[in-house]
Amino acid sequence: MVGYLGDNNDFVMIYGDSAGGTIAAAIAYMDRKAGHNYVTHQVMCYPCVTLDKETNDQIAWPESKYHLDSFMQARYQKDSIFSDKGLPAIVDVYINGGDTKDPRFSPYNMADQDYKNMPKAFIATDEFDPLRPTGYAYAKKLVTNGVSTYYSNYRGMTHAFLDKFGIFPQGQEFADQVAK
Repeated sequence: MVGYLGDNNDFVMIYGDSAGGTIAAAIAYMDRKAGHNYVTHQVMCYPCVTLDKETNDQIAWPESKYHLDSFMQARYQKDSIFSDKGLPAIVDVYINGGDTKDPRFSPYNMADQDYKNMPKAFIATDEFDPLRPTGYAYAKKLVTNGVSTYYSNYRGMTHAFLDKFGIFPQGQEFADQVAK
């Protein structure tokens, strides 16, 4: 999703959640690499910012760090998207033989110089999500490279909690934070 405010062509925000977060970050990266600098803000919720297994393994947290109760532990372990079987399937469909380290597919893998040129960012993660560590690591790399970045983690939430907007107050809080 691309947004702009009224007639202000100086404000272009790119937004995505989950795989859409990958796309949003990749578009911001490609915009900068092309020298356009149209994108002024990147907003992502529970983004998948690397499809590279080696990078993901370096960033991922052990399951014990999530402090899951028995219900959430069972859900986490059954989540095939993030299992050893799930990632190769996603890579096969999304990249189709491309390089998993390419920043167009794995924005986390940008060079530091590319990070320094990225637009302002708002990155949100959720507490019980295997993507939380990579979203946090991406936000941290942006900050380390001098990019104005706001990071928020939504406690008690799982992946795709925005699909339940109006049910969980965290969805409204996210919308309010993005608007600010």
